[in-house]
Amino acid sequence: MDFWVKKIHDGFLKLYSSLTKNVGGKRTFSIEELFCKSVNPVHNSSILHYVKTSFEKFPLTLKEQSVNIVKVCTQQCECVLAHRIRRGHQMFSLYTRLWDEVALKELLRKMRQQLSKRGKEVLFSAVGISVYNWEKERISDQELYGHLDEIQHIYRLREKTVTCPECRKRTVIDSPLSNIDYCSCGNDKNCVNNSVHDWQPFLEREDILVWRKECDQCQGLYIYKVYGRYEEITAEDFMKVQVDTDFRMLWDNTAVNLKVVEKDTCSNSDIVYWEMQWPRLFSNRDYVYNRRYLIDEEKNTIVIINKGTNHPNIPTKPDNHRVTDYWSIMVIRADNSIDKPGMEFSLTYFDNPGVSVPSSVATWIAMSGLPDFQIRLRQAARDYKLYNHDIEFNRPKEDNLGSSQPTPVPEQPVPTQVNASNSSLMYLKQFHVWQLFV
Repeated sequence: MDFWVKKIHDGFLKLYSSLTKNVGGKRTFSIEELFCKSVNPVHNSSILHYVKTSFEKFPLTLKEQSVNIVKVCTQQCECVLAHRIRRGHQMFSLYTRLWDEVALKELLRKMRQQLSKRGKEVLFSAVGISVYNWEKERISDQELYGHLDEIQHIYRLREKTVTCPECRKRTVIDSPLSNIDYCSCGNDKNCVNNSVHDWQPFLEREDILVWRKECDQCQGLYIYKVYGRYEEITAEDFMKVQVDTDFRMLWDNTAVNLKVVEKDTCSNSDIVYWEMQWPRLFSNRDYVYNRRYLIDEEKNTIVIINKGTNHPNIPTKPDNHRVTDYWSIMVIRADNSIDKPGMEFSLTYFDNPGVSVPSSVATWIAMSGLPDFQIRLRQAARDYKLYNHDIEFNRPKEDNLGSSQPTPVPEQPVPTQVNASNSSLMYLKQFHVWQLFV
């Protein structure tokens, strides 16, 4: 019996030591006092009676002390909850700062890449501000639509200046071509003398005709008009060769720098900067021009107009000569559809490079440099679809896990720049090649 008494004593000592001190204003005996009185087997029945009585009074005691118990539990829960909230806030603040730092570094890195590629226009476009006055300088719709019938004007010009009025055959301009049936009635001299608006036949090569006339404002300089017809090229590809600056950097070995400075996407307008390499004894020529194009699908005709302009982000360079007196008009007409092979074009252009060349030398340069440029331009138009296919093929592709895997890019042929030790005549030929493009 002593064993069970000790067990009961050990089990309820702590509980009743606090609850049985004073219940209902009446003093009760502690367990120590009861234990001291009941260690004798004689008093065992009294202990059991007390335990039974205590159990019966336990609900009443618990009810009276419930408020204190609830307060203690509430304080403990509040303490634990406050600790958890504080730790959670600290962790949130830490990860937020870390994420902000990483995101900020990534944003700055991308901005630096964009600025290094495009320059200040990225910043202005990001906030919707243009540094170029498009409302004032934009090439007008009226000017674009006014050249839709340029090919018809070419037909009339060809009829009046290089066609015999009697036999209706072509007349020889500078040298005959094997695939053309020329006039043999002896009236070709009279045909050449029949100019239209001062346009004089200048030269003829495979699939191209060229006229020129002297500029009224710049004596000794000429305005050129080129007509060509290519059966194997689409009008769309021929147009894109004119406006794709990245592609031109691949096939034009005179291009030192060529980039779009600013865009006006709502009107298909661009501000383009071009630097052309000249030989060592001369300064490189650079151009800043406003370009806009129009695609008229009803007439299967494309019009591209370029005009020299100024842009605040492209100041003049001390080592280059800025060409400001420049303009060009290109009209491309498809035989059936702009995305089907078969097209003809007209290019009318003028620029003043700021260098004086004797008339005989300028004529020789034009007659030798122009055909070379047209051959390379034609080949570039043939290769444009393959160029686009290579770009699409070399885009990064996603693997099965969703990660981006870049495809190895095949080496591109590096354009061979002109050797400065070549003669000045070679430089002048290249200068005229640029004249034809812009």
